[in-house]
Amino acid sequence: MISMRKLILGFGLIFILASCVDNQEFFIPNMGSGPEAYIKDILRSQSIQRTLNTGQNHELVSDLDTKILLPGNILNPQEAEEYTLLFIELKEYSDYILHGIDHEAKDGAVHAIYSFYIALEEDDKVQNLNSKEFIELRIPHEQFMGDIQLGKGDYESGNLIWYFNNSQLNNNVSSTQWEYEDENGNTIVEHGFSVRVSESGWYSLVNISSNNFDYNSVCLQFDPLYNASNTVVYLLSDFNTFASRLDFDADGSMCSEYLPFEQSGAYKLVSISEIDGQLYFYKGLVDTNSGVVSVNPQRISSSDLKEEISAL
Repeated sequence: MISMRKLILGFGLIFILASCVDNQEFFIPNMGSGPEAYIKDILRSQSIQRTLNTGQNHELVSDLDTKILLPGNILNPQEAEEYTLLFIELKEYSDYILHGIDHEAKDGAVHAIYSFYIALEEDDKVQNLNSKEFIELRIPHEQFMGDIQLGKGDYESGNLIWYFNNSQLNNNVSSTQWEYEDENGNTIVEHGFSVRVSESGWYSLVNISSNNFDYNSVCLQFDPLYNASNTVVYLLSDFNTFASRLDFDADGSMCSEYLPFEQSGAYKLVSISEIDGQLYFYKGLVDTNSGVVSVNPQRISSSDLKEEISAL
């Protein structure tokens, strides 16, 4: 097992309205600075911001075809006639990089199937949900292998910490199927997970791998020009959907201890920098024999950077 590493949530839950599509709005976090601002500018967040009437059942479908079911009495009795649904979903590595989230946890090497943030707001304030009701998410997924668990992300000292092995949460996860009609009127049977939650916040559906892993440290060497204010770095597993965000130490060094490696497995090393308005990018492979890796980012255009991140 590895000790839990604090997961940095680099944005806080402040949202900027970005656009409207089919009466649904999607939003992105505050723009931040440095490379994170450029990432948020070139990548679209898989997210929804939607105003809904209280006292009515609602059914929405996300960009990734997740069905969101909200019962009419999901909020405790309020005078307000409407509320706002905020929803973010993460599936690909590009989604995790966009929102500055990784997935290291004390439970070992998790395979992240699907992660999401959900909240209901009135007057820009997150509301407590009715404890007797649930928001249900139906998440399409074909394979059901290994130990499937639902983790909850909680803030500690300003950082988001993932907790798995919560029996109460896991009792609200099950395999299921549902039907819908496609654009031609044909009935389609969808298979996946049903996840029921009764609190606002961050959640992650993962597979806790039972494989044996070797744990090794990896250190990166950058030119002093690159630092915490202008560079973000990720290690992305080739054998699981498992992202590790690395941070510069006070002396400018960067190391990841107890990184889990499957036999013959490797990580993509991704570095994104913004210096004086210019973007720099590096991508390489890291394995158990890498030791200290010299990172030499190269200049890249914003369009090429978008393609690189989207292809990860």
